[in-house]
Amino acid sequence: MDDFNNKNSNLEVTIELYSDIDSTKSFPVHFHDTYAISIILDGTYIENGHRAHRGDVVISHPFEIHSNFVEGKETYSIFTIYTNQIYGSENLIFPHKLIRDPFLFQAIYSFYSLMEMGEKLHSDKAQKHLDTIMETLATQYGTPNEKSAQKSNLSENEKLKNYIQENIESKIPLSLLAKQKNQSTFQFIRWFKKTYGLTPNTYIMLNRITLGRNLLRKGHDITNAVYNSGFYDQSHFSKYFKRVYNITPGTYKQHCNILQDQD
Repeated sequence: MDDFNNKNSNLEVTIELYSDIDSTKSFPVHFHDTYAISIILDGTYIENGHRAHRGDVVISHPFEIHSNFVEGKETYSIFTIYTNQIYGSENLIFPHKLIRDPFLFQAIYSFYSLMEMGEKLHSDKAQKHLDTIMETLATQYGTPNEKSAQKSNLSENEKLKNYIQENIESKIPLSLLAKQKNQSTFQFIRWFKKTYGLTPNTYIMLNRITLGRNLLRKGHDITNAVYNSGFYDQSHFSKYFKRVYNITPGTYKQHCNILQDQD
């Protein structure tokens, strides 16, 4: 996994790259705090019921809850670009999760090939490829999310999720969250799972893993990332980190450090 930061707008652009070849790995319900733009290089990749094949592009929005799995002993190969904004916007939405566009696929595949040949992510050549990808996505498939842009007009559910994210480093009793919804703890758990597709404890854990990953990327050591993201020990952090990202925290941090050394 590679990482790159670039300040070419008011928001710091963060890009990470991930590839998995001949994989049989399934991922349980989870989310990312970035867009995930994936191309299927081979095989069949299933996300939230959508079956993607070679040549397809799959998009997930920031904090979109999704799961991925394979059927039987089938394998798939995938390349993913994670970014916190697309073409200068953090509020784009994509009505279609699955995109079948030969031009877009080839643009992402060419970028993938460039990375495989050792091109630096921050090079002019790599950035030209990324600009083509992001412009195509934004202008042909994305639409502005006006509701997301109006952050002052948050719904009760959005305020609840913001509360969890803002207090993720601390213990968050479910009884306290339930009180905000005027529900019993049992009612709240049932409501949360029906609304978001996962339990509140899983949602809290995923936010902690996301924070821990961001701390590692910013140069914090693993011990610091563990305790500043709300985990009580490194074993639990490592267990959930690998389950969500298919990589250990140590390997992830090493790749980030290697890139920083090259810069």
